[in-house]
Amino acid sequence: IRQRGFAVNRGEWRPDVGCVAAAVMASHENPVATLSVNIPITRLTDESEAVFAAAVTEAASRLGARLG
Repeated sequence: IRQRGFAVNRGEWRPDVGCVAAAVMASHENPVATLSVNIPITRLTDESEAVFAAAVTEAASRLGARLG
């Protein structure tokens, strides 16, 4: 997770819900929040995982920069 910058949940929380998430890092590299996309597990394909991962990591990075 740390190396690729995001985490994936494939039904661990609920069998029918998937999630792609990234940490929002503060200026001292401490996580202060997370951003995630939660979708029906049937829509969490390898292709959609890559798209959602790019979106949440970019958004988390931008938010972390704004928080300083």
